[in-house]
Amino acid sequence: MVDVEMELPAPGDSVRVAWGLGSVEGHVLESYAGARPRVVVEIDAHELGEEAVSVAVPLGAVEPLVGSTSAWAQGARYEIAVADALRRILGGNLEQVRLNSVVADTEVDVVAVLADKTELIVQVKTRLRNRALLHRLVSQTNRLAVKRHAHALIVVSQPPVIDSVPGPVPVVIWQGQHDDNQLRAAIEDLLTSK
Repeated sequence: MVDVEMELPAPGDSVRVAWGLGSVEGHVLESYAGARPRVVVEIDAHELGEEAVSVAVPLGAVEPLVGSTSAWAQGARYEIAVADALRRILGGNLEQVRLNSVVADTEVDVVAVLADKTELIVQVKTRLRNRALLHRLVSQTNRLAVKRHAHALIVVSQPPVIDSVPGPVPVVIWQGQHDDNQLRAAIEDLLTSK
């Protein structure tokens, strides 16, 4: 969600940009936060076979290249890893997974659409710095899930800043494939609770 600890690509970050049916590489010139975050990227000249071109694209259209080490790049790679885990865990029950989608005017890190068209809204954070951010994230995620008649889950790479998480949205610590069983159990609890 945009107002809870959103990281944006930094100027100079090396990125891959969705381009036609494929992708091209470039570097970030500027980033803009807001309801629909955007990134201005200069596409490398050798990618297009002509002069370098600058384009403004939605945040979801860029992904970090391997050498990018900014906080945004680390977070984006973590979101991709969580999306991959959802694909593994949900398997045949999954219709699609979307990264950085706008749902009801709110940015959602990952949306999994199940075979029965049920949505699983997943907010993914590498860290939650304080109790107020956690409370706000839980509240916003729950509000969106209720509005969409969806299930919701928060996935973090490190334990939250408090022992117990307030509210109806479960928080799961996932650091890699070895934590898939924890994530699977949380999803199964969600899907059987409504």
